[in-house]
Amino acid sequence: MKKNILILLPNDSLGGAEQYLKNIAEYFLKDSNNTIYIIFLKELNTGHWEHLKENNNIKVKYLKSKSEKKGLILLTKLILLTKHIFNFRSRYFDYVFTSHVHLNGYCGILKKINILKVKALVSRESTLIFNRNFGKTRIFMFNFFYNFGYSSIDLLICQTELMKEKLIKNLPWIDSKIKIKVIPNPINLSIQTKNFKNHFKFQEEYIVSAGRLIDVKGFDILINSFSKISNKYPKLKLVILGEGEKRNVLKKQIGYLNLNNKIILLGHVENVYPFFKNAKLCIVSSLVEGFPNVLLQMMSQNIKVVSTLCAGGIKNLKGVITAPINNSSKLADAIEDTLSMESSKNRIYFDDELKNRTVGSFMQKVVKYLND
Repeated sequence: MKKNILILLPNDSLGGAEQYLKNIAEYFLKDSNNTIYIIFLKELNTGHWEHLKENNNIKVKYLKSKSEKKGLILLTKLILLTKHIFNFRSRYFDYVFTSHVHLNGYCGILKKINILKVKALVSRESTLIFNRNFGKTRIFMFNFFYNFGYSSIDLLICQTELMKEKLIKNLPWIDSKIKIKVIPNPINLSIQTKNFKNHFKFQEEYIVSAGRLIDVKGFDILINSFSKISNKYPKLKLVILGEGEKRNVLKKQIGYLNLNNKIILLGHVENVYPFFKNAKLCIVSSLVEGFPNVLLQMMSQNIKVVSTLCAGGIKNLKGVITAPINNSSKLADAIEDTLSMESSKNRIYFDDELKNRTVGSFMQKVVKYLND
């Protein structure tokens, strides 16, 4: 049956929330009868989504804004004029998918006042909002959207039980107002690895981490951890994939530790998978996450994976070696232990976990919960 699906994002970056929404878009693209509309609040920046335009049944729109605040205003005008912008007769959508608090709440408000006409508004919590230091202004904004927009959401997805518990603890009213369900993050298992080695140029022994260069990713902790084991592994390098505002701070830290030749801030790369596959091990060093999608990506490629306990559910992932957050000594111990251990059975453990996290099984749960 033909469906109109709208997916809304702040920008065209490809963090965890954006990757989730991209997986949803690619899932619906498999049926040529569906039409997928993707709107970004800000103008084209990274181009990570441009290849989707090759499909005839997808429409991608970048709003002409450099700020998300202005983008929200333009979004309202766009939805009111959707039939002219996208050339279809109705402003009605079967599904609207969002995964950022301000867009979750804003779409809820638009749905409440009948500007956004949708059969099912499916929103997802992207992080533990109340566990992060966003500052008073942003927390005020988040509370506004929670209180005025969330009550119109048809299904609110939490990535873990911990996320749901924290949300209800901070917003006691929310559990009685809307349907909140825990659905673990999906991963697109169609990624193929057979040609990675032919195109992979980084040949040195290394361990790898990936994410935006921001405080919450804990890369400063990881760098200190690596400094504690570096002398024991003279040929080993640490590669950090990603770009962000803390690059210069991290570079100074690396220089202070005299590790310029051993720690590489490689910046953004188009394809992280070959780096994960060829590493001696992969590491998630975050302080807090909703649930790190990059951890699933690492598990799909490597049998040696270390993660801090930055989100609920991580300690239950069989084969993943864990360490407490914000503790460079414990993280160093976990890295060293993992480098030396026999991990061949992890391929079975990881594959079993990932098979339960396909985008198809995720959507089956979404439909089931919507119909309950």
